[in-house]
Amino acid sequence: MNTIQQQLAHLMRRVAALENAAAPSAERRFFDNPTKKSVREFAESNALSNEVSTATKSIVYSDSPDRCVMDAGAEALKAPPPPSEIKENTGGKQFSTLNQFVVETKEPVLGLPQGHKDIPRAERIVPKSEKSTKDIKQEAVKKVMRRLGYVHQ
Repeated sequence: MNTIQQQLAHLMRRVAALENAAAPSAERRFFDNPTKKSVREFAESNALSNEVSTATKSIVYSDSPDRCVMDAGAEALKAPPPPSEIKENTGGKQFSTLNQFVVETKEPVLGLPQGHKDIPRAERIVPKSEKSTKDIKQEAVKKVMRRLGYVHQ
């Protein structure tokens, strides 16, 4: 009888663990934090720098480079934008790099959110191991297009 109870308890724990793993994520309820997002994207990009010129110079002047100049430049474009590019976005003239954190302002700035309801929510973070090659390529194209100013967040 004791072993049956132990087996039943073990099975119940396994079912609970599976239910928790399949539970819907609450990530969409949280605001998109630009700082944390940038750190994560920079780590995922495997870039030496988020400035293309700096990344390519580091390869050129390295005694034993671990990648070619073209790869370093491509990785830098996939990385989040540097502060000089962030200041070029909406509100950069008035708020510098703080423009990515502005929620409400009395300043007459077009394109900034009018309140919390207008702020983008965090996207679901999917581990690279669960992404298809097509998804990874599409994500890289989106990052580069955003970085080059063709697409806004």
